[in-house]
Amino acid sequence: MDPGTCPIIHRFVAPGVQATIPLHLPWASTALCKLDPRHVQCAWVLVLALGQAYYLDSAFQGHIVLHPLGLVIQDMTAEMEGEYQVLLGHNKTCLARVILTPVGHLFHYRFLLLLPGLLVMSVILLLWDWLIKVRSSTETHEGLTHMHRVPLL
Repeated sequence: MDPGTCPIIHRFVAPGVQATIPLHLPWASTALCKLDPRHVQCAWVLVLALGQAYYLDSAFQGHIVLHPLGLVIQDMTAEMEGEYQVLLGHNKTCLARVILTPVGHLFHYRFLLLLPGLLVMSVILLLWDWLIKVRSSTETHEGLTHMHRVPLL
């Protein structure tokens, strides 16, 4: 189990959103373990053997699913944050390292993404308004000076 040879997949998952990490898992046994940053060991989460999932940690049941087409994350919680390894077969060949990070609700992030655009539009409108006022005041001033130069008959 050499973590240096595993591809790293990083996913940001919002609560209530289902995220699928596509992995082509063989029909043989596949295991998922969560790396403990304090210890070098990997805590076993579940094993997929012949299409049947066996949860070794019941806290992950209903939240993480190993499927022949990949890893499915459902209803992400803060406790699920961390690095996982997908291991193949009895020799525990590392297929992927998956780093899960919970994020807030996507609505708030979408709204925050609009703020810079709204700020730029506000600045453009203020500049446009200022330019119109400057132009109209110079035109008015030029018009008044032109009227003073015209001789009255």
